[in-house]
Amino acid sequence: TFLRDAIFQLTALKVIRLNFYKCDQITDEALKHLKESIKTLSDLEYIIIDLHSCEKTTQKGIENFRENLSCAIFIDWG
Repeated sequence: TFLRDAIFQLTALKVIRLNFYKCDQITDEALKHLKESIKTLSDLEYIIIDLHSCEKTTQKGIENFRENLSCAIFIDWG
């Protein structure tokens, strides 16, 4: 919830870089919640996410994350 709360206070962000390298807590469901928070950032141009070695994240979860976001999304899924 920290990230979600912080995002609501930083609506003018242009770029977000998130490093979840080898984080076993990041799941498809977590990406869904992250996406809902990110959608509130109307000025966001780029999202860079490192999901390398996140074993609970699937290709389908990443595809769902990418849907309907208007910014450029770069994901290292390894």
